[in-house]
Amino acid sequence: MKITIISTFLLNLMAIAFIGWVYQDHLAEEKLKQTQTKIIILTENIQVTKEQEDFKKFPNLRIGPFNQKQTTLLAAAYEIGQPYGKETREVVQGILLQESIAGAAGRIGGLHLPVGERYYGVMQMKVVAVLDVLKTHLKYSKLYFGKPLGKITPEEIIAKLISDDTFCIQMAYDYYAKYRKYSNDKYEAIVKYNQGPGGVKRVDNYAEFDYTSNVMKHVEYNVRPFNKKLEKKVKTESI
Repeated sequence: MKITIISTFLLNLMAIAFIGWVYQDHLAEEKLKQTQTKIIILTENIQVTKEQEDFKKFPNLRIGPFNQKQTTLLAAAYEIGQPYGKETREVVQGILLQESIAGAAGRIGGLHLPVGERYYGVMQMKVVAVLDVLKTHLKYSKLYFGKPLGKITPEEIIAKLISDDTFCIQMAYDYYAKYRKYSNDKYEAIVKYNQGPGGVKRVDNYAEFDYTSNVMKHVEYNVRPFNKKLEKKVKTESI
């Protein structure tokens, strides 16, 4: 009799324990469902902007904070670009970031090419492009080299591009401005800057061309915020 009572008692305890375990499991499952529902609701409420999508696709295009040398170069490009207008200034600043991350990526590109065909300086310009600018603006020969164009050697141009960032940026402005003048829009001009005037024939959509797209993303994500802060600082200091 005692054994039967004890057995019944133990069975009841086990049943109670089992019911408790099932109930706890049910509560855990309900809590999990509630949590999942909250996650779904939160996810649905998140509006993914085009900028966020671009940032995921092109994380290297969001640069910052800029170091002192990059800040100095971007500020110099801003100042040199004043006479060319806002659109050209922003594009050339974007090119500065695209070509060398404002000097952070070095000053010599295309090392697999012959010396005279490589890209030099913070704007990664070729000697032939600089000669094109010097022929159009003869004043630069004496201003930067102290002698007529005919006496300037390719080696001197290379050395100047590497050592004088202001000179390099100025050359880029005039080189781009020339193409902008004879282009339908800035996108076509950017392609010409990158590919040369003959290169546009190989590009179907100027705005969607990788180089153009990257330059314009630099303008949106890096150049405009930088210029806004720079202008605010200049305005504050002038008061």
